[in-house]
Amino acid sequence: MPAGRPRYTTPNEEEIEKLGNELIEWASTPPTPDNPKRRFADWYSYEKFMILNQWKALKKLPQFAPYYEKARSILARNYQNAGKDDTMNAGIAQRFMRHYCWDDVAEEENAVVEHAAKTKAQSDEELIQKSIVEKDNLIIQQSKQLLDLQRQLDELKGKNASSLQSPTD
Repeated sequence: MPAGRPRYTTPNEEEIEKLGNELIEWASTPPTPDNPKRRFADWYSYEKFMILNQWKALKKLPQFAPYYEKARSILARNYQNAGKDDTMNAGIAQRFMRHYCWDDVAEEENAVVEHAAKTKAQSDEELIQKSIVEKDNLIIQQSKQLLDLQRQLDELKGKNASSLQSPTD
């Protein structure tokens, strides 16, 4: 009995073409309440029993790309108010543009988020460094005060000790 996860191998040209045609056929079939076809996971996980990594590898194959792009375009129509006014539902419009229409939108949004994260990380690091310096300065100041108090205490002990001694002549 084999153990571990099953290995995935890249499909051959014929299998890629077959999968591509099946994907386009699946995407072309109108959605129903029982089969809404909202995302590719509905096809690769439910229909083909693939895991996400297999799907990602398949999408990257140049032979599969035309099929994927066509299916993506077909699925995009499901998000439009087709037959009414062909406008985009406002709630899904941004996500739609990012995923189905313009890859540059996704790239730009990713760059903005990455820049904001780097800026925040840099700002946080500066705040941490400033806080460390302030705490170090506070420790130094308190150490100096303790040393001054210790000197004053030693002086008082010295004066008290000399005043308690009897004068011998």
